[in-house]
Amino acid sequence: MSGDDHARRSEGLKRALRRPWKLTDAARMSADAFAERYAHSRGLSYEITAGTPRGTWFLGAVWAKRSHSFLRGRLAGGADGLLFYPEKLVGGGRVAVREGWTAACYEIPAARELAQGIACVPRLGPIWGGRVKLVSAIPPGLAVTTTGDTGFDGTYEVGVASDHDRAGVSALFDADFTAWMRGLPFGKLGEQSTRIELCAGVLCVYTKGMLTTAEELDAFCQRAARIAAEVQRAVAGQAGRAPGPAEAGQAGREPGPAGPAQAAELRFTESAAAAVRDAGAADGRLSADSIEASVRRAVAAWVRAAEGDEAALAAVAHPEAAEALLRPAWAGRPARLVARGVRVTYIMVNQLQADAGVPVLGILFDCRGVRYLEDPGTGSVLTGDPGAEAPFVQSLSLRLDGAGTQPWRVYAGDTRTLEPPLDYTFSCRRETPGEYRERTGATAIPPEGARRGPRFQIRADFAEHDERFSGSVTFVVERDAAPTREEAAELAYPAIGEETARRLGEGDWRPSLSGLEVRELLDLASARVRRVAPAVRVGDVVAGPGGAGR
Repeated sequence: MSGDDHARRSEGLKRALRRPWKLTDAARMSADAFAERYAHSRGLSYEITAGTPRGTWFLGAVWAKRSHSFLRGRLAGGADGLLFYPEKLVGGGRVAVREGWTAACYEIPAARELAQGIACVPRLGPIWGGRVKLVSAIPPGLAVTTTGDTGFDGTYEVGVASDHDRAGVSALFDADFTAWMRGLPFGKLGEQSTRIELCAGVLCVYTKGMLTTAEELDAFCQRAARIAAEVQRAVAGQAGRAPGPAEAGQAGREPGPAGPAQAAELRFTESAAAAVRDAGAADGRLSADSIEASVRRAVAAWVRAAEGDEAALAAVAHPEAAEALLRPAWAGRPARLVARGVRVTYIMVNQLQADAGVPVLGILFDCRGVRYLEDPGTGSVLTGDPGAEAPFVQSLSLRLDGAGTQPWRVYAGDTRTLEPPLDYTFSCRRETPGEYRERTGATAIPPEGARRGPRFQIRADFAEHDERFSGSVTFVVERDAAPTREEAAELAYPAIGEETARRLGEGDWRPSLSGLEVRELLDLASARVRRVAPAVRVGDVVAGPGGAGR
């Protein structure tokens, strides 16, 4: 170990002894010093911190703010990729520990055609003479499939996001590839195994533990480069094959009503699925098939409208909702939404209120593409990058007040841009008339002249990861203009600190933001500014101050 490494480890031990449940700081600092030297010796760029990539199940489960040592370039002489050390939090409270991993990520856009989602993880058999059965490591929601190689299937489990992906598994896991995988290090319980996830054009190869010798990291990079090459091979093979009967039947036909949203995976949350099961039998419009068809049409209409075809959204949305979605206010200024090349990768139905006076449906969908807001008068860019693709999440709220093939109509929506370096979402918009009526119980919105000066509701979602604690605070401020992202965060942090101390007691807490929303309110001039009681979530328990959890 070099002198620099000794110095970093010494400093890490001092920090760790101040907080004895965090004994991984010293190892982390030493690993960073090694990774920097390794990067220079292999011709890779190095950053000690950067934005954690997203796109696969593993990447969505890691503690993004704790990822470190980002190395970029051609890994092991193969394709350009990103090598880094992610961390996961295991356990809870003071006994929680940080678990180090090593991961390599590649962006392979063409792999979207191969599969929506594939995961390959070690098969965890029973231990202690069969008395304890370990839980499968397959990500939740994936269906287990087989490759046809008995030896491989006895060692690894493969999961798919949809039936379509089974063809992708057959193309990727051919006899040569599975034979090579069987020869890789595995360990007694799969702790040394190489794991694979391919989702939405992102390939992630990862293994447990921070690899901190040149031999270990070279071997891992060689494995990752081989897997990336195998994915490219499978993609090329799929592209070169003749279409099957079902695909051939679609040749030359116009895209269906769902258009851009047809290929995206669609899922219901458990609560939404339960509501559909209860209500769908009595009303066909509330059945899963009817809801899915309406949702896909609404998503496709939003995509087309964002790219310029506003008539598409007008056909499935209330006029005021379409106007708010396509021309949202930004920091108190008029704005116009501009988008290009938007791809929808995932759709989630997360809410169904079937027992409301008019049933309400809530959906979220993940997108990637060029998206920005511009000044409709000058064309100047207000936010976003016209020259770069970025991920974002769009939400839509629908009501069952339509007819024909589209009984569900959009009445509200919101866009959240993802900011990987900050690791939290941010949105800023004006309250819709529907939201105003729902919040206040009023039947009509106040006219412009009767409104008070600009008033903004700020909601901040946060988490204290050391205690596995998360919550939110909501409050209202009066300002001449909407706060920027930085200003809103500065306003929110004192409230977050108070709420964390109230729930956990005084201590050296370090809560971090996970979401921030600024909403301009449509209140009467007589409305009084009031603090909204914070909502706090601990696991599955939700409570307000003095309220009972549920």
